[in-house]
Amino acid sequence: MKRLFLLITALTCLALAQAQLSEEENAALDQLINKQVIFEADELSSSAIKQVFSAQFYKVKRMPQFKGNGAYTEALFVKTTDDLVEVVGASELMPYLNTSFVIKNEQDAKRLQASLTLLLDEGSGREQSLLQKENHWILIQNEWFGEKRGYTVALDADGKIQTITYSDNLTL
Repeated sequence: MKRLFLLITALTCLALAQAQLSEEENAALDQLINKQVIFEADELSSSAIKQVFSAQFYKVKRMPQFKGNGAYTEALFVKTTDDLVEVVGASELMPYLNTSFVIKNEQDAKRLQASLTLLLDEGSGREQSLLQKENHWILIQNEWFGEKRGYTVALDADGKIQTITYSDNLTL
C-alpha cells in the first residue's frame, strides 16, 4: 500500500512539470527525482479519526537527499474515490467529516480535537484544553508568547459541524 501511495504521489507531483517537457527531459527528471528524493507514507488511523471522519488519511514525508542535510517536509493527503488530495488546513477537512458525527458534549469535542491534532499537528502541546461558547467550541492546542492557538468549531442547533478554523490568536 505504501509503495502504491508513493508512486501515485510522485506521479501527481510530476504531472504538471512533465506536460511541458520533452520525453528526454521527462526521463532525466524522473531519474534525478528517484536519486535525490525519498518519499515515505504512513496511514494515519485512530479510533478518534475513524469516529470523526469518513476518509483515509496519509502523512507523506518528502526527504531530499542533497548533501545529506536531513531536511524534510510533510504533507497530509486524503484518499478520495478517484484520487489523493493534499489537505493544507482544517477547513479543507470539512467534506470528509463523518455525516453522523455531532458534538453534543465535551467528549465529542475532545474526540475532534484529538483527530485534528493527529492529522494537522498544528501547535499541539501539553496545554490542550476546551471551551464551549454558545454554538461553538474553542479547541486550544497550546499557548505561544501569551497567545492561545487552536481551532474554533461552529455548530448548528443539532451539534453538526459547520466550520472549523485555525487561529494563532484565539478570541476567548
